[in-house]
Amino acid sequence: MAVRENTIRLHQQIKNEFTKLSNKTAHGVQVYSLNYILHEVAHRYCKSPKTVENIVFNRTVTANYVPTQSEMFNPE
Repeated sequence: MAVRENTIRLHQQIKNEFTKLSNKTAHGVQVYSLNYILHEVAHRYCKSPKTVENIVFNRTVTANYVPTQSEMFNPE
């Protein structure tokens, strides 16, 4: 099954948002906890925190997706 470009783009946006929030510091200390970041990103993208966690830590099909030869040479 081919991974849709929209799904890849959405996952990249989620990862970027997660990175942006996790890199925010004040006085040399991370401002937001991991739990807060997962819930905040999940709320913004209408996903569950577990789904966001799986996307961010590459536990999804799209992270491990390798196209087959027929998909590479016969795009639909």
